[in-house]
Amino acid sequence: DLCDACPAFARLTSRLARSLGHDSSPFALDAGQAWVVAGNDVRVPFVLDGRVQVARLLAAGRHVPLYSLDRGDWCALTVAAALGEAPRPLLAIAETPASGVTLGGPALRSCLQASPVLAAAAFGAMAARIMDLSGVVARLAETTVDQRLAALLLERGRHLDATHQGLADALGTAREVVSRTLEHFAAEGLVGLGRAHIEVADPGRLAGHQARPVD
Repeated sequence: DLCDACPAFARLTSRLARSLGHDSSPFALDAGQAWVVAGNDVRVPFVLDGRVQVARLLAAGRHVPLYSLDRGDWCALTVAAALGEAPRPLLAIAETPASGVTLGGPALRSCLQASPVLAAAAFGAMAARIMDLSGVVARLAETTVDQRLAALLLERGRHLDATHQGLADALGTAREVVSRTLEHFAAEGLVGLGRAHIEVADPGRLAGHQARPVD
């Protein structure tokens, strides 16, 4: 349960624990399933099993992956929204089958204000997420789309079932950009393309492409 995943919750008083329990809702997601987690009614997701990616929603349905949540991880941006920051449009995408609970923002805010132990756990996790996000910014600034795509293909193995749109979403770019880059890779003999399927034909050369200097 929540206290096992994040022991700081076990330090809450019975009154606060009851209040938080009354404003919690379970969730269960199949792999690939997504839902919007930040709107006017802020709810903070806690993963108890599986892995969930958190992404920033952009225009035209695109999104940029920010970080992933494993068992007991805090979602920094929804916690910030619960503490009074303006909610940002976020998307949660199950990377594996996942389940957990969402906590109501006002109830969680009361718990954080009353429990130094819980607040320390939350703010420590938020600091770690800031470091994760700085890494995302650095990768976007220091690498090109084709380098990031090469790295993603190598990470997922020799054979992967994926659409161009799915790869574009993972990279935070447009489908047309991914399609052009894959066609370029195919022309160089680096990959083979099929319907919703990609084969990495030459991992060594693709890795060299990934590592080339940025102009």
